[in-house]
Amino acid sequence: MIDHEARNEMADAIERYLREETTAFDFDDCLNDIIAKTEDQTVRDIHFVLWGYYDDLVDHNVVATKEQWDQLWRLILVLRSGGHIEVTRRRRWTMRQPVAGFSLALF
Repeated sequence: MIDHEARNEMADAIERYLREETTAFDFDDCLNDIIAKTEDQTVRDIHFVLWGYYDDLVDHNVVATKEQWDQLWRLILVLRSGGHIEVTRRRRWTMRQPVAGFSLALF
């Protein structure tokens, strides 16, 4: 289900952050408010991606490399276009994990 209101709110919040009209703490608060009232999975996935672009311990303006800046604008494009992000989650189990768990328990 596409929640156009939440997508527009999130895109507006990102744009304000990029224009340095808001700081990291305000950006975090705004994103959390948006996530609290939507079930749109694309909005939730973008929120997860955005978490790596600001610091929730130190208040500051936007800090981004050219590549990060471009990715943020692409996320805004997805939000404004009504598109969605498809996330594939895979868990790969190897023999190292049980060995590590056994070693930890043995220690």
